[in-house]
Amino acid sequence: SHSDRVGGLVFGHGEHHEIKPRRSKQSLLQLLDRLARANAGLDAYQNSDPDSFGLALRRAHEVLRPGSLAVIICDERALGDAAEQQLTLLARHVDLLLIPVFDPLDHALPAAGLLRFAQFGARLELDTHDAALRQAYRSQGEARSARWQRLADRLRLPLMPLNAQYELVDQLREHLSVQHPGARR
Repeated sequence: SHSDRVGGLVFGHGEHHEIKPRRSKQSLLQLLDRLARANAGLDAYQNSDPDSFGLALRRAHEVLRPGSLAVIICDERALGDAAEQQLTLLARHVDLLLIPVFDPLDHALPAAGLLRFAQFGARLELDTHDAALRQAYRSQGEARSARWQRLADRLRLPLMPLNAQYELVDQLREHLSVQHPGARR
């Protein structure tokens, strides 16, 4: 409604799609279609490339014009050293809004007894009644969240983590209605 250009970079599992920013509903619909297709194409049996997020951010730095707003929506677990470095460079070039998405099970294991996992021929058993195991798992989740928070604080960026357990639109509304002290606008 404000004649802003909308475009995006959608990536995952070795492929990426660039939707050039345009002032049209078609551009927005194309971006949403690519997001929906990428989501439908997610495959638990494919190994994800740990560097893909950093590479996508580097590509965003190459194509975005100074003064653009880049909304970074990604899995909370995607923030590694390379991605953090690229986000730091990107923040000098454009305005950023960080939206890491997490699953509560990535932050705390329930005390559900013996859990068995299998993937790519590997097997794992976890005794979730083991309090030390649950605490170590919880600490890893807290460390991921804290890393995002430190990055946002250092770069003075708005951070809007989304919990996949709850309605995402409601969470976004809540985040956007709150003033973020120190964040650039």
